[in-house]
Amino acid sequence: DNDKTTEDEATSTGAFTSEITGLTPGQTYYVRAYATNDLGTAYGQEVSFTTFIFNGSGTEGEPFQIANLDDLKWLSENSSHWDKHFIQTANIDASQTSTWNGGEGWKPIGEQQTWPTYAEIAFSGTYNGQGHTISDLFINNENADNIGLFGYVEGENAKIENLGVINADINVSGGSASYTGILAGYLSSGQINNCYTTGAVTGNYAVGGLVGQAIDESAIIINSYSSANVTGEDNVGGLVGTSIYGPVVENCNSTGEVTGNYSVGGLVGNNYM
Repeated sequence: DNDKTTEDEATSTGAFTSEITGLTPGQTYYVRAYATNDLGTAYGQEVSFTTFIFNGSGTEGEPFQIANLDDLKWLSENSSHWDKHFIQTANIDASQTSTWNGGEGWKPIGEQQTWPTYAEIAFSGTYNGQGHTISDLFINNENADNIGLFGYVEGENAKIENLGVINADINVSGGSASYTGILAGYLSSGQINNCYTTGAVTGNYAVGGLVGQAIDESAIIINSYSSANVTGEDNVGGLVGTSIYGPVVENCNSTGEVTGNYSVGGLVGNNYM
């Protein structure tokens, strides 16, 4: 009986919660729900999760420590922690991401869901790379929006700083894919400071070497650069694809090749006020 939990035996329907204790940190577990009645036992779909392994507590004073690719993957898959504080403690080789998710690669940290929910599950915490790098990040996910190491970033106190994403290979060129950048796909609010990117990024609309789209004056990009090669269809920039309603871009530069058909710029593709 150590491999199952038993909940209320009342004849009720709907959602329920079951607590599992005594799990090993850093271990992947596979679970499924079940229900038993007079007709027998029926089982739900199997799901998996990996238990929490970070050092730290996620506060500003004791941030969670990202030490390797497993830690980074856990962060990308657990949205309940996207409002916490993180520091990176070593350079991370992300080349294994080329084999993840059926060849689609990395799943961004922070997302904005489309129809039917339109729910925003943004990264609203802080991530301090402490001068370290993430190398060989791979994404090949056609028709996806908000694509990058971070997908959707929003929050008054959201901050990504002191991080290099190098030799990235990001391709989101199919269909109506929008908001693609190596560091972040969509910066709705918050700050990016002292970050840089290298490699190549290909998208459709709002494609940037650092950020796909930055919107509103509460979005701040400072002391950052990109030498990545950027390719897109519309609103394509060496640093930022689309800048809307006055985001701050200060002390930044880009040096990569930029290719597109409409609204193309060496630093910003389209600066729309």
